[in-house]
Amino acid sequence: MREIENQAINLNTLCNPKNLLPFGEVKATARSIGKWTWKNFSRSAFRLIEEE
Repeated sequence: MREIENQAINLNTLCNPKNLLPFGEVKATARSIGKWTWKNFSRSAFRLIEEE
């Protein structure tokens, strides 16, 4: 999850430098994305995406 958090912080800084989201909101969003990915993504799903 740490990598997802770091990416979210970087995107927040780069995409919206004058109006940053609070750290807690960025962290909560990153955790939500991480949980969804672990729950819904598999190797077979990745292979299907690669084949497209």
